[in-house]
Amino acid sequence: THLIAAEIDAYADSIEPSNIQGLLKFNISDPSSTLVTAMQIDTNKLVTMYGGLTVAGSNIVLDGVSILGNAISANDSNSNLELAGGGTGTVSTAHLTTTSYFQNAVYANDTARDAAVTSPAAGMVVFNTTGTKFQGYTGAAWVDLN
Repeated sequence: THLIAAEIDAYADSIEPSNIQGLLKFNISDPSSTLVTAMQIDTNKLVTMYGGLTVAGSNIVLDGVSILGNAISANDSNSNLELAGGGTGTVSTAHLTTTSYFQNAVYANDTARDAAVTSPAAGMVVFNTTGTKFQGYTGAAWVDLN
């Protein structure tokens, strides 16, 4: 008896008289020796990763967007996306929209801001609706930016 550690499966996902649509699956053995799909590519070139994606020491380029470490940037100088993280934090896509703008975190007042951001980092920027002010953290205190 032998165990299968990994396999690559190619399927005809849809067959029509003049068109065959394919599906490619990369399967790997999980800790219980059961083959599970780790990645699949469909006929529309949609790549689905199961279990996340980790690449160490490499630059990942996905449809014109480059990801290197904690910096994300578009390869097109006219792009709407240019994010670079200088610290150990994360860059979240929660405030990126499809209508080409970025929205800062918004708080009703200083008390709400301080409750939500308990350990601010120098350079953080938020919007405070009480005084309609952008506020930045200097590393020691929040200051109004406008």
